[in-house]
Amino acid sequence: MYCVRAVIAFQRRDFLTVHQALDAAEALDPQLARIYDLRGRALFLQQRTAEAITAMQRAVALDSSAGNLRLVLAEMFRQTGDTAEALRLLSDLLELDPHNAEARQLLDAIRVGSAGPDG
Repeated sequence: MYCVRAVIAFQRRDFLTVHQALDAAEALDPQLARIYDLRGRALFLQQRTAEAITAMQRAVALDSSAGNLRLVLAEMFRQTGDTAEALRLLSDLLELDPHNAEARQLLDAIRVGSAGPDG
């Protein structure tokens, strides 16, 4: 119930309600990766990047098989300029799921961007 409330609030960009609902959900089940996924995404949109990354890292730790969580975390690292960490996460993801097209596409984009104008 609390996660549903958080998702609805997230869609409305009502971040106070998002965090209140996630706090309540976390009190009930602190091992639910979805809590930290939603919290990380909300914090990132609020430009609270360090907290967002910490929340997403917790989500990945709780559900390491969820490639989409690693993908979101890698994108957060890329957007904050930590391409080395983004590349590490994407490489790990591609070891688990070699056919993940989104991970491959982001990895290629980071490599092209890192090469600079002189390639």
